[in-house]
Amino acid sequence: IHYIYKSDYVIASSDSLIDIFSSAFHIDKNRILITGYPRNDILFRKMNGFEIGLNLSIFNKLKSLRDQNNKIILYLPTYRDVDGNSVIDSIFDFSKLEYFLEKNSAFLVLKLHPYIKTEIKEKCERIIILPSDFDVYPILHYVDILITDYSSVFFDFLLLDKPIIFFPFDLEKYLKNRGFYFNYDEYTPGPKAFTFDELLYWLNHFISGNDGFGTQRKKIRDLFFKYIDGNSSERIYNLIVSRKH
Repeated sequence: IHYIYKSDYVIASSDSLIDIFSSAFHIDKNRILITGYPRNDILFRKMNGFEIGLNLSIFNKLKSLRDQNNKIILYLPTYRDVDGNSVIDSIFDFSKLEYFLEKNSAFLVLKLHPYIKTEIKEKCERIIILPSDFDVYPILHYVDILITDYSSVFFDFLLLDKPIIFFPFDLEKYLKNRGFYFNYDEYTPGPKAFTFDELLYWLNHFISGNDGFGTQRKKIRDLFFKYIDGNSSERIYNLIVSRKH
């Protein structure tokens, strides 16, 4: 691998990531700064300028739906190269999903990788597909349940202490092709759904007010985040200023 740039510093959220980041970015450990990530500051409070580059019509629609006591479910699947199409089309029963969402006053918000296209043939009024360049961080505060598989966004979502469902229906294949830095079962604090019906089961579990994974979420959150305060940008600014003198 040839790198086209060399960083002076790399920021991280926890000491537990220093060895990994040092290896991944080919940088000395003493140049990894534990500040937290600026992108997560918006999870704690409203920030001026958050709307820059954001599709406000979609943002306002989701906020309005949540204000009307609808449940917002966000599904962020990892990219898979399967004949150039999304496996979602073959895994999901969209008719059953639409019925489930309507029955539970819920909406499924879906964001796919830019190289993935999905063809939802059924009329699914309660499924909202985000543009591939949509920044999900400003809407995470309004999300009730996150569904993902191998995306690292779930680590950031832990800061909100809300339910996460892991949907690794192709786990064995993914392990062979890519692999993980961590043991998947040990570091994913939520139920694992391997079929569409199992996914609906766990969605119903959480929508009904059940949980049971709070302790696991807190354990992983505390391992990967030194700060849980929404002041990462300020810490980085102070570090930059202090190194100029």
